[in-house]
Amino acid sequence: MSEVFTLDPSIQPTKLGEMIPKLEFVLQSRVIVEPAITSLGNIGGMGVRKILNILGGDFEGPKIKGEVLPGGGDWPLIRPDGVGLVDARYTYRTDDGVLI
Repeated sequence: MSEVFTLDPSIQPTKLGEMIPKLEFVLQSRVIVEPAITSLGNIGGMGVRKILNILGGDFEGPKIKGEVLPGGGDWPLIRPDGVGLVDARYTYRTDDGVLI
């Protein structure tokens, strides 16, 4: 036997205006990548995986600045439907020595 549910009339939908995130500019990065792009080929039918190695760079924002350390990378996956997904791994060092 199926159970009958009734909606609580005190529950109202959330208004879209309340759901819009409040964004604040934090920083801009300039990243130097290795010119050669490594391709791992098709990964089990999920798409083509590529690797872009990070050589360095810098970043700056209203309250923060510093350098992008070498050794990270962007690992885009280009799916068979043409959509690209990026796994980005960066290490930042602020001017006061904090690693992010």
